[in-house]
Amino acid sequence: MSIQILSAQLANQIAAGEVVERPASIVKELVENSIDAGATKIDINIEQGGQKRITITDNGCGIVQDELALALSRHATSKITSIEDLAQIASLGFRGEALASISSVARLTLTSKPATQSEAWQVNCEGRDMDVIMNPAAHPDGSTVDVVDLFFNTPARRKFLKTHKTEFTHVDELIKRMALSHHAVAFKLTHNGKTIRQLPVQSIEKRIDAICGKGFINDCVSVERDYQGIKVTAWLTKPMVHRTQNDAQYTFVNGRMMRDKLINHAVRQAYEGLIDSQYYPGYVLFIEVPYTDVDVNVHPAKHEVRFVNSRVVHDFLYQSLVDVLNRSFTDNPVVNYDELTVEHDYIQPLSRHTETTTYQPPRGQGAAVAKQAVANYDSLMQPLSVQSGANHLAEQPGSMQTQVLVLTQSLNQYDVLVQTNQLLLCDSRCIVAKYLQQQMSASETQQPLLLPIASAVNVDINVSPKLLAQFTQSQLLVEHHVAGNHTQKWLLKKVPSLLRSLPWSRLFVDILEAAPLHTDDVYEQLALSLFVIDSQYPSIRALALHWFIGLTSSQQHHIIAQHIQPAQVQLCTKES
Repeated sequence: MSIQILSAQLANQIAAGEVVERPASIVKELVENSIDAGATKIDINIEQGGQKRITITDNGCGIVQDELALALSRHATSKITSIEDLAQIASLGFRGEALASISSVARLTLTSKPATQSEAWQVNCEGRDMDVIMNPAAHPDGSTVDVVDLFFNTPARRKFLKTHKTEFTHVDELIKRMALSHHAVAFKLTHNGKTIRQLPVQSIEKRIDAICGKGFINDCVSVERDYQGIKVTAWLTKPMVHRTQNDAQYTFVNGRMMRDKLINHAVRQAYEGLIDSQYYPGYVLFIEVPYTDVDVNVHPAKHEVRFVNSRVVHDFLYQSLVDVLNRSFTDNPVVNYDELTVEHDYIQPLSRHTETTTYQPPRGQGAAVAKQAVANYDSLMQPLSVQSGANHLAEQPGSMQTQVLVLTQSLNQYDVLVQTNQLLLCDSRCIVAKYLQQQMSASETQQPLLLPIASAVNVDINVSPKLLAQFTQSQLLVEHHVAGNHTQKWLLKKVPSLLRSLPWSRLFVDILEAAPLHTDDVYEQLALSLFVIDSQYPSIRALALHWFIGLTSSQQHHIIAQHIQPAQVQLCTKES
């Protein structure tokens, strides 16, 4: 089949597949055109959910007679004229496809009168022929677009439309979003002759209450922050005022309604640990960035954008929301955003260490484990060892040698400390705990986490101060916020630099949950938690045992003195 250029009618039908999904899609395109035209009043009249008729009337600047027919042509727009304009789009519409696409699948009539023109003119266009007919008309300053019989010439598309009620629900939700982002514009929405919404020009707070429900503002905390040309203005429901559905979540970028993944992620992170996962927060969030720092031409429906400095936007948005949400618990100092620096790409992997050779016998305890170790002692391959001085654990004459043999990886684990003629069983968690303590003390700096770890674990109010003191001593930067006597939030923001690679999201929660039982030693709780994290514990244990066998005999004795098991077996040496 030879290559050929598609006809204008076919090209418009293909474009209509992306632009015209349902009646709400048409309403969106036409209302955006009205806002771009500077309208301060927009009337939307819907019949039969938009399948029968959609009429949009505004008081905008209008279209002059000579350009009226051209407005229905594909890729005809007054919004942009060059590649440079595409890189800094300030208008809601810019592609020049909407009117041409709509007229290819419906009967469209456009009537317009600029203030500089003495009379109004009207153009009609419908279906595949796309013939434009122009006539004089009576109309005040502004424009009216009348769309009748949607998909009249593509019956297969009509089968995908839902009931009139469902389609109108989508239109209503769209108008709510448009009204929130443009509170200086009056909106009137009618359906089958009945007025559904009438929103006058009003303040943003009153507009939010009108859209999200009376009293919504009273249940919110607000924030307004600027940083490096980025401005965030938001109203967020307090953590104690959660919702059972996500029907009040609105985000906008430069006045354009968004369902952007990056923005949604930052909001979810800010609320993490504050509300139960089965509930939803409510929020109205506005982000303003320089037009050159955002690309709005990445989604067919313009529901997503791409930020030039996405990490800066995400971190600034997250920090702004976290600060204001935390202040709903306690009065925290305000962050100076002029001095804020975004820290990322700093995570370095730990250097690899040779792990201990491990021997895993059947599960057993006490003397049974020791006997199994003795029976297999001759077959063990090069256990870790270090020569130590005369003052060793067991005061035996002659040279001494300490060897660490790992027997099993169960929760009740023992590492065997072998000397010349004596075998001691020691729970290796004490060694891991002391190793973690040493690493925390040796860390010269605290490393910021890419995203703080939040937890809503409630800790006894009498235990919290002691636990916070232990966190500080362990070089863990932790914030604790309390609302009343029932709701708490813990935030882990920085960790010791030498232990950055540990699974802190799991460990932090374990420490908090075990706080009433293990308030004496954070390190022991860390070691206990690592035992049940299979992917992380073996390497940490190996590093701890390497560190242990390099200590002096007195240091070793001090660490394990309280952890030696009573079962001891004498090792007999064979005479040559």
